[in-house]
Amino acid sequence: MNASGTQDSSIYGTIRKEIQGLDIGVLINNVGMSYEYPETFDKVENNEKFLTDMIRCNVDSVANLTQMVLPDMIKKHKGLIINVSSVSGRRPTPLLSLYSGTKGFIDLFSRSLAAECVTRGVYVQSLCPGYVVSKLSGIHKASLIAPTPEQFVLSSLNRVTVPFTTGYWTHEIQEFIIALLPEFISNKLIMHVLGGIRAKALKKKNRAQ
Repeated sequence: MNASGTQDSSIYGTIRKEIQGLDIGVLINNVGMSYEYPETFDKVENNEKFLTDMIRCNVDSVANLTQMVLPDMIKKHKGLIINVSSVSGRRPTPLLSLYSGTKGFIDLFSRSLAAECVTRGVYVQSLCPGYVVSKLSGIHKASLIAPTPEQFVLSSLNRVTVPFTTGYWTHEIQEFIIALLPEFISNKLIMHVLGGIRAKALKKKNRAQ
């Protein structure tokens, strides 16, 4: 069952019926919809539909599914919820403004829930990875800063009881370094890196036309 949230919201009623009576101890909200390539918000194609679909996918589904399982976890005084955010949700990310905003919601939502649940037996984690080999990232070959999904999962599972983690050691280093920079410098750096990716994507797109 696809609960990514881009379809009609009535699916949540169906999911609620399907899971009724189940003893759910772990929920991992790992949804993600991003841009085709980095772009300024005013130039994103199909802007209205794109905006609605991304918010439904990245925000609505996380909030709805968490709300479904959390009350029973609290009653049983045990449970684990991992909400996958992104390093892009930790600070402004120009050229990915809407994606960054939705992932920022997940980060703050998760850490706020973690504070609410810390004495109630339920662990809630905001998992904010950097690049991982995936279709969403567009990275197809593993490297020091972009692990395979298997490498990332093995690493992140060692940190499941902390409210926030990037999940991988090189991502922790990246997060630490960027956090030290003044925001205007990190904005320029991110704009430069993503601007390069944008230029390559547009060049490839123009060749295909």
